[in-house]
Amino acid sequence: MKLSDFKGEDAILVMADLLEPISKILGNKDTADFFSNATEKGSVSTIKFAQFLLKNHSTEVLEIFAILDNVDIVNDIPAFVVYKQSINPIVAMTNLVNLLNDEAMINLFQYFSRRSQVCIILD
Repeated sequence: MKLSDFKGEDAILVMADLLEPISKILGNKDTADFFSNATEKGSVSTIKFAQFLLKNHSTEVLEIFAILDNVDIVNDIPAFVVYKQSINPIVAMTNLVNLLNDEAMINLFQYFSRRSQVCIILD
């Protein structure tokens, strides 16, 4: 599901749930270093960003996937465990492609990156 698919109160709740995994990603020193190096080049490829996320923030990526799939990762831990176990490479890649092609999600990352002094420019 895309971030822009959420409406009304659901939109508010999904934003509340996304704040933690996004802030973990953007608040991490390795993320700052990754984008610091990338901004010297002017931008970072979507593939490099995807590789970086999967290698360095797999837990947060899984949390974001689950939140966008309406899995309550805080109050329903058994459902989240089942969800994580259902992820295979094809599902992970499909979800990641959808995530990185979701303009609203990219805008959200860019917004929070500016607030945390990390600059994300995807080409």
